[in-house]
Amino acid sequence: MTISKAQWESDGDNLRLSMPFSKVDKERRIVSGFATLDNIDKQNDIVTTDASLKAFAKFRGNIREMHEPIAVGKMVAFKEDKYFDPDTRKFYTGVYVSAYVSKGAQATWEKVTDGTLSGFSIGGKMNKWDDGYDEKMDKQIRIIKDYDLVELSLVDNPANQFANIMSIEKVDGVDVVKSEMLNTEIENVFWDSENGIVTVSKEESAASPINGTPMKNIGFVETNDNEKAEMIKFLVDSAKGINLSKMTKE
Repeated sequence: MTISKAQWESDGDNLRLSMPFSKVDKERRIVSGFATLDNIDKQNDIVTTDASLKAFAKFRGNIREMHEPIAVGKMVAFKEDKYFDPDTRKFYTGVYVSAYVSKGAQATWEKVTDGTLSGFSIGGKMNKWDDGYDEKMDKQIRIIKDYDLVELSLVDNPANQFANIMSIEKVDGVDVVKSEMLNTEIENVFWDSENGIVTVSKEESAASPINGTPMKNIGFVETNDNEKAEMIKFLVDSAKGINLSKMTKE
């Protein structure tokens, strides 16, 4: 699955986010990719994954092109998914969407397949938020906990803060990370938080050697990374979540 990330932008009570597609299924006319992620944006806002999941659950699902009031397709699925940014080495979660482009919107579909339309863009209105403080960044933040999703569009210029979009694909049964700059095997990192055990495997799941319970997949490492041990330690630390304090409700 291709993974990519972009920044939320907020203006008063309004939200806007644009992100690149991660997958185009030409046979089924379906495009997929992240529509939201819970990073801190340039306005010092965090949009929680729970808020996004609730917003998408209430969304009618009509897809637009370039925010114009004309339906060109329908959202067919959405789910919570996880993104790991290899540059900042942080985890983010958000909503991963699949959308069908109607046969009645052939011109839109051709723009998707030739790369003219290259991402999703959502628009929404904030309803509820908390004020907080991020110790690592030493700044006040706003945690958005409820919003209405107004629209989901296919757009031509998604704001992507990472230059190299990566994908993870199966090659002869092995996960391989691919991008313009990288082509290497990876291994999944699994964590048993109760017993403090970490294991690295090319398998997609793992059980704790202590009690046999499923271990949590907390990310991946490159097979030939000379700093693999350091990276695994960082993954465990990151899996514990963002440390927020001094929370006061608005």
